Amino acid sequence: MTQILNNLNIQAFIFGCVILVIPIPTVIDTQAQINWIEVFESGSQRSHENALLHNQHRHEQFLQFNQHLHEMRLLEMEIREERRQSTMLSALQGFSGSQYLMGMMLLEEGGLANETDAARWLHLSAEQGFSDAQAALGHLYSSGVGVSSDVTESVKWFQLAADQNHHEAEFQLGVAYYHGLGVVADSSLSLEYIQNAAQNGYPQAQHFMGLVYLHGIRVEIDKEKGVEWIQKAPPEICQIFETCTYLGLLHAQGEGIPVNNEKALLYFSHASDQMQVLNIMMSIGQELSIDAHQTSKKNLALLWFYLADELGHPTAKMKADSLISTESSMRIKRAIRRNIINYVDILLSKTYMKNQEP
Repeated sequence: MTQILNNLNIQAFIFGCVILVIPIPTVIDTQAQINWIEVFESGSQRSHENALLHNQHRHEQFLQFNQHLHEMRLLEMEIREERRQSTMLSALQGFSGSQYLMGMMLLEEGGLANETDAARWLHLSAEQGFSDAQAALGHLYSSGVGVSSDVTESVKWFQLAADQNHHEAEFQLGVAYYHGLGVVADSSLSLEYIQNAAQNGYPQAQHFMGLVYLHGIRVEIDKEKGVEWIQKAPPEICQIFETCTYLGLLHAQGEGIPVNNEKALLYFSHASDQMQVLNIMMSIGQELSIDAHQTSKKNLALLWFYLADELGHPTAKMKADSLISTESSMRIKRAIRRNIINYVDILLSKTYMKNQEP
């Protein structure tokens, strides 16, 4: 009996503990939930306040930047107006350099009235023998800006400036003699003027001399010498002559010169018709893939296919994948693809991406 009572007491104790213990976690959990809700709400409130402060700070920075930009523009306008007034005063006093600057300022501002005034100031400067003004007048008469178009008058002013070793005027005079514009065509005299301008560092003349040797214009074809002249001028000069695509192809195929993929892509990047460039890249890849049994030719073909793909040609990747599939080992396929794509990224970052920078 005692044992039974003892057992009952133990059970009662256990039961009591259970009765007493069971509700406790419920109370604790509820309180914890309340605490967590308060913490969450408090954190959310702080996050919201921080976000508002951050946005307010950014807005204030934006307003300060706009104010600073506005002040800079006002300062620029003041400086420009002061410069204009100073130049005008000096030009009225008869200084040829100031008359030239006045004319160029008016041309930059644009408008028919300004163009007419610009021509008047440039005339005053040119008649005093200022070579930059003489060359500028040559352009005005050539294009009919501010004056009536007159190629004979244009050549006259270019000639006066060229006589003073004005290299741009020498080039323009050379072009006039080459095409017979306002003068009797004379290829020998034309090349003499253009070569002199090129030797004195005028970029367009250097590019022109390159084309002369590349195409054998009045001289024997010498592609090495032609490329040497071409590369003295900045690559973007090819846009003026619309020769960017041709020069890209020349460097890609290496006709008479070493193959230079980087130079090829640089010239291609300046071409005005990029769809034509993509088709040429595909043609280069197709031609090289004919000799796909040669590893070097195969890799070059893949290079041009992947370049065309990165620049948006719709079927280039399919061509590249088809060419890679001829490899028997998956490891080799992956290695080739990885290496060539890395090289493609490097080439594009040096050319197309760079040329898109503001």
